[in-house]
Formats: sequence, structure tokens, C-alpha cells
Amino acid sequence: MSSWSRGEEELSSSSSSQRRVKRKLRSSPQKHWEAKRSCSSAATSSATYTCRSLLDICAQVVASSIPFQTVEDRFSPVPEAVQLRIVYWSFPRNEDEIRMYSSISSSGANHDTMKYTSAFSSTASVMESSSGPRQQFSRAVRLLNEGNVKDALQIGFHLSGKILCLTSKNSSSATSTDLDFLHDDKQYNVSINFDRCKITSVSCTCDNRDIFWCPHVVALALFRIRCADSVKYRLPISESLSLLTKDQLQKLCMHTIARHHRDILPTCQQIVDSLLSPNSDISVLAGYPDPTAGARSDDDNCYFIDECQVTEQVRFYLSQGGYYNSAKQLKCMFSKIKEMLKARDLNGPRMLRLITQEFMADPKLKIWHTQGNAMTEKARILWDTLGYMWLVVVFNPLCAMAVKSDWKSALISWHSKPECPLENPDLPHVDALSEEKRTVFSRALDSFSYSWNDVYLQGLLKAQRRALSNFSSNSVKVPELRYWDEDLSISSCRVDTLRCNGFENESLILALAVIRSLRRRLKKKVNKSRRSDDPVLDTADSWVGNSSEPILALVDLLLEVSEDSTVSPTKYVHIPIPDGLSPRSGNDEDSYLCLAFEVAILGLSQHRLLPAGLYAQERLCRAEETIISKLSNVNMDSRIVRTLVTVSKALMKGYNNGLAQQVHTESVPMQILCKYLFEMLVHVEKELSYEIGVLGLRLPVTDNNQTTDDTESLMFNAENTRWYTLGNFQSRQVELALAMFIKANDNMPFIKKVLDAVQCHLKSASHLFSLCPGHPQEGHRLLRITLRASTWRRSEMVSWQINCAMDVGAGALISMMQSWSNFLTAKEATNSLASTVMGRDTPVRLQLNLTQIQELKNCTRTLVLQCTRKDPANCAIYALTFCENDRPAFEAAYNIVVEASPSTLSSSQLFTIARFMEQRMNRHRAYKLANLALKRLKVGASQETHQSVNDVHWAVAISFQLGKVEITTTLRQVISSVQCANVLSDILRRCTMSAPHVLENSKRSGSKSPPNGGSGRFLNIHQSPLNELLEATLNAYVSGISARLQHISPRHYTDFLALLNKARDTFQLAPNGRQRFAQLMDNLMTCYRGKKKLMQLIRQSFPAFAQNDSSASSSTAAMPSSATSSSSASLPLLTSNVPSSSRM
Repeated sequence: MSSWSRGEEELSSSSSSQRRVKRKLRSSPQKHWEAKRSCSSAATSSATYTCRSLLDICAQVVASSIPFQTVEDRFSPVPEAVQLRIVYWSFPRNEDEIRMYSSISSSGANHDTMKYTSAFSSTASVMESSSGPRQQFSRAVRLLNEGNVKDALQIGFHLSGKILCLTSKNSSSATSTDLDFLHDDKQYNVSINFDRCKITSVSCTCDNRDIFWCPHVVALALFRIRCADSVKYRLPISESLSLLTKDQLQKLCMHTIARHHRDILPTCQQIVDSLLSPNSDISVLAGYPDPTAGARSDDDNCYFIDECQVTEQVRFYLSQGGYYNSAKQLKCMFSKIKEMLKARDLNGPRMLRLITQEFMADPKLKIWHTQGNAMTEKARILWDTLGYMWLVVVFNPLCAMAVKSDWKSALISWHSKPECPLENPDLPHVDALSEEKRTVFSRALDSFSYSWNDVYLQGLLKAQRRALSNFSSNSVKVPELRYWDEDLSISSCRVDTLRCNGFENESLILALAVIRSLRRRLKKKVNKSRRSDDPVLDTADSWVGNSSEPILALVDLLLEVSEDSTVSPTKYVHIPIPDGLSPRSGNDEDSYLCLAFEVAILGLSQHRLLPAGLYAQERLCRAEETIISKLSNVNMDSRIVRTLVTVSKALMKGYNNGLAQQVHTESVPMQILCKYLFEMLVHVEKELSYEIGVLGLRLPVTDNNQTTDDTESLMFNAENTRWYTLGNFQSRQVELALAMFIKANDNMPFIKKVLDAVQCHLKSASHLFSLCPGHPQEGHRLLRITLRASTWRRSEMVSWQINCAMDVGAGALISMMQSWSNFLTAKEATNSLASTVMGRDTPVRLQLNLTQIQELKNCTRTLVLQCTRKDPANCAIYALTFCENDRPAFEAAYNIVVEASPSTLSSSQLFTIARFMEQRMNRHRAYKLANLALKRLKVGASQETHQSVNDVHWAVAISFQLGKVEITTTLRQVISSVQCANVLSDILRRCTMSAPHVLENSKRSGSKSPPNGGSGRFLNIHQSPLNELLEATLNAYVSGISARLQHISPRHYTDFLALLNKARDTFQLAPNGRQRFAQLMDNLMTCYRGKKKLMQLIRQSFPAFAQNDSSASSSTAAMPSSATSSSSASLPLLTSNVPSSSRM
């Protein structure tokens, strides 16, 4: 590890002043990160420099690295002047470190700190608003600028002061939140302990409870940094007390107790009692504690962070579930950890461990595991980020072996728990002790087997670093150590780990070596593929969308190098790569920014297999979108365009990549990459851009399917993989096709090229609808392939196609009607096409003459007749309507309906057509269709509210108008089709009186008799056909009452009594109806006397019929033979289902 330490010394010595860094920024791009760091620190330093004394220089070195206790033990006694200078230089001097601990997300954290999260989340940014990160720090600066820091006193390694939050006089620029903060009119006492340039503990009397420091603590720390000369300095209190006499010490104690007796008097008495006891701990131990004397030699030297608050807040955020703010705060915590790692702050791993412990203790984790439920998407993103952060921590090359061993034990304990989330949730859960189990911590555990002590790796980093340091000299020879051949996922982890832990130059050197190796590997693969006829998928891990995100890590690094942080918002500039270090030799215009685009295109175009499982496929899609969004944030220029053109042409001419001419059936589609390249190149290389776009429209998994009416079935077409995200890829197809259509600008060759590709590759009807407006030929094809598909957007497309034909003219309409069966259903042809053609405004709109109008109508009648033969249920009404004025066509339509009635048309549809005929004054045809409908109708005994009851009454009424023969036929058909007693009773009563509409029609015609030889105003109930209807009604009542009693309950007693009342009224219409109803009641009383409550209600409701058996039996002899047979037949029905206990 010594080489890494020496590298750190070189890093620190390379950025001595702001002026030197700015001067060499352009000529030495490898110092770009040093520029960023030194510019911020140099801005806070004084403009003039003075020569410091040797005492100050030595005290500064000692104060930053050696505990004061070690100094006292080694050099005792320490002179007072030396102590004061050590105490002075022991306080932190970097405001960036204070800012880092001022809030959960400080200004030092950039948007890239959540790189890994962005690959799994569609959220644009995980950071707070522009004012959020700096809010706490800006409040502290405002307190300092307002002069509200008072009585700053430093006693040894203890700083104290008072913060006055008074009404601000100059607060016109302050926000409302700042004003509320400044108008507290309170005073807060702040104390800070520090050691070796780190604040080790803070205390404030305010009510703020947070992970990081309140504005009052930050204000006092800034006051100590910026106004160090205004602070009073004293030696540690123990040194001052040693100068006092006994009387002075007694006075000190008594004055302290007198001023603060309410707070410290019990404690003082307790200490006095302990001192008077010779066996107490205070008496036995030598020496005394001094809170102002600094830390001990074995104390950790790190900034203060409230561990309890970390634990409580993480537990609170996890308990909130999927709320946006909770997930946002947890992501900001991960951003803060990464910021700490970059600053080499030990609190980063410490805070990560506390967060992991709370994640593992989350109750929802066990619930998800035991119930087998998948965790929410936000929770999955947080767990993936947690595993990534541990990989960055444990893979740190400067990490000590003892610390690594401790972390490994913790990771193994978490990994071995059954509820620990799997790395790939699509895989089934396995046993906790199985070697196959891979959790979110598996990659961190794998990193323990990787070493940084490889001789070649060390030599590569050293040699290339020297080349970077001498970049301004053109005579430098770059060593041959230029490649790093390792699995791309592991190499990217090395690059990202170096970058996250502050080794920016080393990460850049290794990234360039990895990219060179990647290009050499791709070249070898191309040469090998040229000897093969069939395309071969890359069997290695996908470079985009896997757990390591290698391409995203390399692109992030190269874009960060190219950032120009001196302007806001951030812009990217071309920083040239040193000669010989560029992966593309002989290119004078090569820069880190162009290289980022090249790496992104190569990664996205990898000829790879779609990963298995829903989570992995969604992660792949989000990772692709993340890379494209990062590239889209860069302003295009000629150098980037030339890079895109060069890489695209090379890929299109090559083999085994996503832009090659031949691709594997199960390879990942390239729509999002091709859409980006098309939009970037369409204004520069239009021909090339359309070639790329046509290649991007390919969706290999569906290209071999002729039709895709059922999109869901395509998810299983692949041999080994289910395409869960097929809809997403199809949406990208449509977006790319739309972009190509828009950019074509009526250029027919380009439009023809796109249309051919669309017809060849786009198979999803639901996505094709958005392409059809403006392209009628595509609309015809879409209607043809979706002829048997049901989708709500098809009706829109049918209407649009008809309107297009209307715009073209009558010829297009006739052609469309003649070939309607190829792309329209029968219902669509009649309901939409025929209705539009036969509309009143059609001749005016098309400016047709009488001959053209008649031709159009004849074609329409032919159309509706064809449709009626194919689908009479949905087209009959339209056919009869449109053919009404053409007698032969009308007869043909009517005959089609009659022929289809036995098998195709339902009773309700026939009734609808019959009513239509009546409205057209075709009563005989209406009567015939009504009887056909009655033949297909079945109304059960309990279906009193059947939907066709009104139609039955209408059919009887229309037959009543036509004559006795018709009414007789209809009533006999009603008797055959209707078994409901109440419905039959209503028909019977209506037939015994005149029909109102019959009388009204007779009066209008001036006739004294019903039309067509009707039967008069009344029908005799004792003659046919009403006597048959009466007998059927009575039998239906007997059967219905028997059926009701089989499953009757007390809550149905009221309805049953109402049924008996209506049955009694109907029985009385018969000549011997009273005796027959009495016999029915007698049977009820005999068979169901066990239902005492029901029988009691019947006796109360029908006292005249509830007589003895003798009276009822004597009346039986007076019943006709038909009635007797009916009643006797019902007796077994009434008695057979009665329980034995009821018949006793």
C-alpha cells in the first residue's frame, strides 16, 4: 500500500495555489480535479501571504496529525507558547468540511453521487432543491455576517460562544424561512470540542435534533475560521488551575457553586463525598479529567456525527414506506456517504454501517420474505444502492486489513440472514446457507478476493501517471503498459471505487486502459465473427443494465473530467487526451468528452441477450434511458458529431453488434440508441441517420411473426426468455418511427423507406394506431391486421379511414365498400361506413349528381346486405333502414332476417326488428317476427322481471289488432314460452278488456270494428284461446306456489302472501275457481302445517278459504276433469318435499 500513499503525496503537492492551477488547467487536463478542489479552498484564503514562523509551521503539522496527549507524554512539560500555537492550529481550517456537516446534502455533493441509483430510477434528481442543500450553511453565514456571534472563547481544545438570533435589520434579501429563523430573539450557548483539525463533539442549547449540526454550531465554527484573531485563547483549564493557590481554588469552587447552585450543587456534593471516601474511584485513580485538554492517544479522530439521530431517522424513513420524501431523504444520506468517502472521512463507512443495521431490522423485510411478496420499486432501489455503497467502501485500496476483516464479518452476517434481499429478485428464494444465494451484499463480498497489489496494475498506474504529469512535453514516450484485460464488470468496479474514494487521477488512468482493452476485444470479436455466417450473442454479462453498470461508470467518469465547474449551469468542454494515451491512436481531436460518447455507443450497441426476469429487464430499460439522458445533457458540436458518425459507420459495417445487418432473434433491440443517433445526425448526415433509424425499427423477437393481434402472446415467443418489457420496446419503435416521419418533411424516398420498415417490423396494433394519421396506406394495413382484435382505438382508426376516403371522393368510397371485408367487420361497415355514406350531407360534401348519388346508394345497399348475411344480429336494422326505399332490397333484407332467426338471432334482437317493422307500418311482418322471437324466448317461473316481458305484452297487442287467428297463434306460443304465473295473469287480464291503442286507431280510421276482422273489443274468457291461457295460468300458479314453498324462509312470507292474493284473484276468473283455490289452500294447510307462523299468516289473510278438510273435499267433486287432474298432479309436488316432522 505504500505506492498509494506516495501517490497521495503527489496529489497534494500538485495543487499548491489557485493561480498555478488555473494557469495549467488547459495545458494539463489531468489536473482538472485539483483545480476544482483548490479553487474552492483558495477563494477563502487571504489575498496576501506572509512568511510564518518555524513554530507555527511545526505547530500546524503537529496539530493536524499528532494527539496532544502524545506530545505531552513525549515532551513534558510543553512550553506555554508552544501549547497555544498547537491549540490554535488544531481547529479545522477548511470550510468545505464544515459545509459537509451542515446538512444532509451539502453543496459539495454533485448530481453524480447517486449514479447507481439513477440507473434504477426514473427520478430526474435525488438532490434537494437549489436552496435546500445550502440552506443550513447560508443561515450560519447570515448569522456570522450579521454579527450575531458573541463571546467566542477557546480554552485548550474547547471552543464556546453565544449566538444571538435577533431581528435582522438588513434582511431584505433573506427568504421567508431565513427571516423566521433570524427573528427568534433568542440566545443560544454553543460549545465545540475538536482535535487534530476535526470537530469531535458539538453542543447547542437550541431544540434542533438532527444528524448534522445546527446553524448555530456552524456559525461559531465559521467565526473561528474566518475571524480567528477575534477569538480569545486560553490554555487547557488544567494548566490554568495549576497556577492557583489553595485559597484561589476554594474561591473558584464556591463562586461556581454560588452562580450555578441549582444545576451543579448535587453533583458537587456527590464528588465531595467521593473524595472524602478513601476507597472511591476518584480517590484511588491518579489525575483528573480535563475536557479542554484534547483527545487521548487511542481515540478515533473523526468528525462528530450523532449516531442516535442517524438510527432514529433511518428507522423513521423506513417506516414511512413508499412516500416520496422518505425515499428522497434516504437517497440523500447515500449521497452524503459518498461525499464523505471522496473526502477520506471515516464517518462515511460508519454512517453506512448504521444505515445497514436499520435496513436489516426493518419489519417489512421479514414480511416480504415470509409472505413471498416482492418489495416495492423504491425499496428495491434503496437496497441496490446500499449494496453498491458497500462495494465502494470495502474495495478501497487504502483500507487496512483489520478494518476490512471487521466489515467482512458484518457483511457475512447480513448476507446469511434468510430475509436479506437477493441481488436478482427474479430468481427464486434459495436456502440461506446455499452457495448459489446471491444477495445485495454479494458483490461487496466478492471484492475481498480482488487485489490491488497486482504488479502489472501498479506499474500501469505509475507509468501512466508519469505520462500525465509530463503531458506538456511532446517528447515523452508512453510506456507499453497500456491495457488492463479483466472482466469489464470488475474493471469498472475498480474505476468507480478509485473515483469515489478520492483517487481521481488513478481512476482516469485505469479507465483509459480499460477502454483500450475493450476496443481491442471488440476488434478481435469482429475478426472472428467474419468467419461465421450466423450472428452470435455475447454470452458475457451485459454491459448495460447489470448489477455493476460498467458502461455507466466509465461514461460518468469521462463526463466528470470534461465538466467546466466555473460556469453555472455546468457545461462540458473538450479536454484533449495526452498523446499515446488515447484509445484511438493517431487522432489529434480525441478528448475525454468524445471518448465518453464513444464508450456509451459501444456499450449500448452490444449484441447481448435480453436478461431473464421482470426486474432485470426493467433495470436494463432504465439504465439505457439513464445513459441517453446523460448524453443528451451535453451540447452537441462538430467534434462530437464526427465521433458519432465514425462510430456509427464502423458498427453498421461490422459484425456481432446491435447495428449490424444481421442480429440474433433474441438480442436486445436498439430503438433508444438509434433514436438518439437519428436525432443527433439527421441535420448533418441525413442519409446515414435514416439508415440507422431503419435498423433501429427492428424488433427481432417479433419480426418472424406475421400478425400480432394478441401482444401478450408475443411475450412467450422467445425460446428461453419471457419478454416482460415487450410493450416498452414496441413503444420505442413507434417513437422512432414518428420521429423519422416528422423529419422526412414530405421527402417521398425517406417516407417510403420508413413505411417499408414499419410494415416489416412493427407488428403491435395498439402501438401502430399513433402512426396512421397522415399515412392512409398504413391505416389500411393496420385495419387488416387488427380485423379480429378488439381495441378501443380501432373505432378511431375506422372513422379516420372513412374521412380520408370522403376527402378523396366517391370513387374511394365505392372502392372501400367493395373491398370492405378485407379490413372492416360487418358491424363497422354498416355502423360507420354505410351510415356515413347514406348521410344527408354526403352528396353536398362530395358535390355529386343524381347518377352518382344513385350509384353510391346502390353500392351501400349491396354492402349492408352482405354485412347482414355475415352478421345479422348487428346489421339487420341498418340493412332494413337503408333498403327501405328499395323494395327488392328490403325484401331481401327481411328474408335474411327470417332465415337467420332460428339459429343466429336472439329473441331480444328479433323483438327489436319486429318493433322496427311496426314503426314502418308493416304489422304482419312485425307479427311474424314477434312469433319467431316468442319461439326463442324462455321465461321461467320466477322471472317476473325478465327483460322481454314488455316485448311479450307488445307481441300480444299487435296480434290483438290483426284478428282472432293471429291472437290465438300468439297466445298459444306465449303459453309454450312463458311459465311465470304473474306474467300470464297480466296477459290474461289485458286480453279480457279492450286494448287502448286498438280503440285509438279505430277512432282515427272511423271504423266501428277492429281492423282486419278483429275479434271485437272483448274476448270471451270461457272460449278459445283465453280459456287455454286461463288454464295455463292456474297451473303456473300451482307450480309456482309449490316451488316457493320448497325453500321459503320467514323473510319471504310477505312476498308469498302477495303471490297468494294475486293467485286468488286469477282463480276467481274460472267458473269453479273459488273451489279450486280452496282445495289449493287445503293442501297447503295439510302438507305444511309444521310451518306454524306461515299457516297462521295464511289463515289471517284468507279466513274464508282456511276451512276444514271436509268442506274442501266436498268441493273437489265439483271440479272439472282438467282442473282435478291439475290439482291432483300438484298434490304430490306439495307433499313430497315436506319434512317428515311437518307431516306428522
